[in-house]
Amino acid sequence: MRAVIWSKNNCAICDRAKALLDSKKISYEERNIEDEFSPWTPEDFFKAVNVIEPSLIRVESDESTYDFHIMLRVEIESKLIDGSLKVKDLPEIIPLPNHGQLDLISRIYLQ
Repeated sequence: MRAVIWSKNNCAICDRAKALLDSKKISYEERNIEDEFSPWTPEDFFKAVNVIEPSLIRVESDESTYDFHIMLRVEIESKLIDGSLKVKDLPEIIPLPNHGQLDLISRIYLQ
């Protein structure tokens, strides 16, 4: 396995990371972000690394829908703890009509 170091020009932290890998005799590929992304505007870069796309897996969801996963889970668990929702009744709340966009997430958690 070969490491990849993303670096930029005149970066002391990048230089220390490369020196550490060299001292441990770990081979690496250096990728300079200033060379790789020079034609990109900051907005282009932001859009490329912040793709908004719902996921069926909470820990792989994007930064926008992750919170919805947590909110739905807290709501369901709170109702289970206070007794207002029984485990056997979970399939009856699919989909959750009051939650709109959370329908996809509710289907995930309640399968």
